[in-house]
Amino acid sequence: MVTVDKARVARKKMVMFFLLDASNSMNEGDKMRALNDCMADAVELGKDLDANNTEVQIEIAVLMFGVGDSGEECRWICNEPEPIDRFEWIDQKAEGWTPMAKALDMLNDAMSRDRFLDTPSASMAPVVVVMSDGHPCIRSGDEYTATSEAIERLNRNRWFVNSIKAAIAIGDDADKKVLSD
Repeated sequence: MVTVDKARVARKKMVMFFLLDASNSMNEGDKMRALNDCMADAVELGKDLDANNTEVQIEIAVLMFGVGDSGEECRWICNEPEPIDRFEWIDQKAEGWTPMAKALDMLNDAMSRDRFLDTPSASMAPVVVVMSDGHPCIRSGDEYTATSEAIERLNRNRWFVNSIKAAIAIGDDADKKVLSD
């Protein structure tokens, strides 16, 4: 006879979205090392919370933006949210420009019933964490304007509006205004 842990089966899903700046500006000082250390700590804390919570299963979705050597400006580390108890953080390198607007649009797309939040009745409000020095760079056009417009689009997303949001400023020169927006 197979026994089922009913508390595990009935757990609601909570996705923690991390948007991580991996652009060239993160090579200045110890910014990228700070980001990698912070993510390693966040994953371990998430695993502890998940292991001690019978009501919520924590899943993680990590979007890197500014990734240069792969040819992609932004990329999800996993194709879909992964249970945090199976996720292992691998230190990332910083390269490329800072396509913050594109990252925010990719988050907006992922925060839908068609993508990462496909079971609304069994999902809790997601958590969104941005770690960056907050310097979207201008590649073509005005990246600051594009970032503001992407934020406006996100603010029309009900999942985002109801999410728990945090921005972690990396570096003494971080643009906290951009991060607070």
